[in-house]
Amino acid sequence: MALPITSLPLPQSTVRYLSSRNVVYLSDLLKTLPWLDSYNEESVILQMEELNLPEVHRRLLTDFLINHLHQTAFQAPQIGKKLVPIITFSSSLDSLLCGGIFPNEIVEFLGEPGSGTSQLCMQLAVDCSIPEMFGGRACKSLLIDCNGDTCNIRLNQMAKATLTHLNLIARSAEEKDITSKLTVDELLSKVYTARCTNYTQLIALINTVSKDCNYGAIIIDALATHFRHEFEDMRQRTNIIAEFSNKVTYCLK
Repeated sequence: MALPITSLPLPQSTVRYLSSRNVVYLSDLLKTLPWLDSYNEESVILQMEELNLPEVHRRLLTDFLINHLHQTAFQAPQIGKKLVPIITFSSSLDSLLCGGIFPNEIVEFLGEPGSGTSQLCMQLAVDCSIPEMFGGRACKSLLIDCNGDTCNIRLNQMAKATLTHLNLIARSAEEKDITSKLTVDELLSKVYTARCTNYTQLIALINTVSKDCNYGAIIIDALATHFRHEFEDMRQRTNIIAEFSNKVTYCLK
């Protein structure tokens, strides 16, 4: 599937600049880079300088390529079909997402207050714990709460519902053996939560996590909370969000 540049963690100004030069998909950008088969950080910087881009766009694209592409663009073609998505337990959403949320992807869900976005975030955190035997990732998740909406009682209810569902769909003796030993506490043991009350705490947390990240998913509810009112300089905000997105993607190895 062609990945549009509008889905990349880049500022809109950079996206518009690339679009004006007929760069619509990530593959269009990669075609201009001869270092694709022999990646190293120095060659990325040199090749980007030769593209004669405005400084602000060259810097952002260079950071993106160094921190993101060497984990996705070079690996995905070989293992794309083997990547296991995180399901949402909504058939409509999973269908729109081509099966769920895949590794190394940044997906943004938008909704009005009360539309269920916080519930979806908590459900995704629990879904990361689903065993591989049932098509899950069996990985740890980090749920970052920026709104104060994360509820441990609700997480517990979702874990119970997930376990009940797994018991219902278990067919083989091996599957039934796994569900018989699986507990709510075991599912929740892979769900880590953190509360951030401002964007400085959020950035500090991601910087700490990036040093030794072993999470299969980082879920933020909601990123816009701390970037909506705390900035007077919109250019600064855009740059910080772009760098933050690159850092989050770098964490998801």
